[in-house]
Amino acid sequence: MKKILIIGNLGFIGKRLEEYLKDKFEISTYDIKEDKEFDSNQIFNGVDTVIHLGAFTSVGDSMVRTTECLYNNILFFATYADLAKKYGVKHFIYASSSSVYGDDNKPKSFYAASKKMNEMQAEIYSNEYNMTFTGLRFHNVYGKNMRDNQAISIFMKAIKNNKDIVVNGDGLIRRDFTYVDDVCKVIESLINVTPSWKHKVFDVGTGTNTTIKNLIYTIIDLVNPSYNGHILYTKEKSYDAKTTLADLTELSKVIGEANLPTTKLIEGLKKMI
Repeated sequence: MKKILIIGNLGFIGKRLEEYLKDKFEISTYDIKEDKEFDSNQIFNGVDTVIHLGAFTSVGDSMVRTTECLYNNILFFATYADLAKKYGVKHFIYASSSSVYGDDNKPKSFYAASKKMNEMQAEIYSNEYNMTFTGLRFHNVYGKNMRDNQAISIFMKAIKNNKDIVVNGDGLIRRDFTYVDDVCKVIESLINVTPSWKHKVFDVGTGTNTTIKNLIYTIIDLVNPSYNGHILYTKEKSYDAKTTLADLTELSKVIGEANLPTTKLIEGLKKMI
């Protein structure tokens, strides 16, 4: 049975992934938030596949807590990659982000820049040390137990309590929302693949997107059809991309169409209620 190390298992995706995979592989975990000594031998020895999900994840906060973001996302990536090299890990799967696209393929936030740097780091490690890396550009992952500061969580709480909603911009930016269990299914499929690449990056999303305005009205219909709060449109944030939309062409070739994300936004939202 393959031994899988999940780094960042206390985060939203990591916690769900651990639960999703626990009966299918030998699972070990590490999260920097754990109050225990970092023992690299105990953590990495015998591991076949690393799944690195630990990160400073807030796009907006990265603009004001820049050093913290870059330190966590770039330095720790190198630390874990070095240990994977030392202990002979066969496959290093890591979380990138749709934010690397920005507008016109130019990252617009320090978070996005840190994720683009991770992809560059992986490329160098794979070339220099004959290691195998797979990057996953997650597109707006959502589901039960997601962070309170994520848009869907904020909207749901406000709508349930008839509170006003503040939207950055005119509500017409488009996002590809991906249900967390679909992400877990993709990761499981990649664990079971024998990579033909040294480093490859895949989009992970549904291949469809919707406006923030439509998202809000969908949540209203599901959570509180009699919602009487106000939707307040404010100036858009400079670091928000206009559109995110996953291209699943390459991922489909590797894991097959049956293992691609399939949960429609309305069905995923229903599971959160």
